[in-house]
Amino acid sequence: MSGLVRVLGLILGGGQSSRMGADKALVDFGGKPMAAHVAATMHELGAVEVMLGGAAPGVGAALGLAVATEPKPGFGPMSGLAAGMTAARRTSPPFDIVVVCPCDTPAVAVHDLRVLVDCLDDPGIDVACFGTSRGLEPLISAWRPETCASAIADAIAAGRGAVRDVIGQLRHIICGADNELTLANINTTNDLRSALTTTVRHSKGIVARPSVEEPS
Repeated sequence: MSGLVRVLGLILGGGQSSRMGADKALVDFGGKPMAAHVAATMHELGAVEVMLGGAAPGVGAALGLAVATEPKPGFGPMSGLAAGMTAARRTSPPFDIVVVCPCDTPAVAVHDLRVLVDCLDDPGIDVACFGTSRGLEPLISAWRPETCASAIADAIAAGRGAVRDVIGQLRHIICGADNELTLANINTTNDLRSALTTTVRHSKGIVARPSVEEPS
């Protein structure tokens, strides 16, 4: 990743957090909120700014992070993603890349995010995300706002909320994770207990598949 590339970190809020019983962004994970772990990783990556998309009232203030204004609150991750794209393009100078993570992925590693950003060194790639044994992980991803913002806005206008479908319309690459535990979401208290007692060993590299999938 070139030092001249401006990266915005976007942390997506946890929706209703009904299975957790509390706002996942603020749930304690090893001494600090889950979203704070994600923010620290994004800063370590080199993000110029980290902000929240889709956060409940008061969460931004509690974490010391700005909140991007959603175009359609309650529409799920797509609306938070759109908020980040708008914020990235309105900044002067605009951000070149938006790195996205859910607030409930506190184990995400710097090398996980770096491989996504490095994929966008290729000007023919609009978005990079991970594929795992569970399928596509569209919410841990890196986006080029200049080429992706309109597709996201069009999906919201049409009432389509599946982020994976938008990725399919764009020039994208799917990366393989060397340790899927670093990408795991924590949705329930059982997930939280399991994650806190599991040693997540971050290995050094993630290998991106060389093929590029063209828009469908």
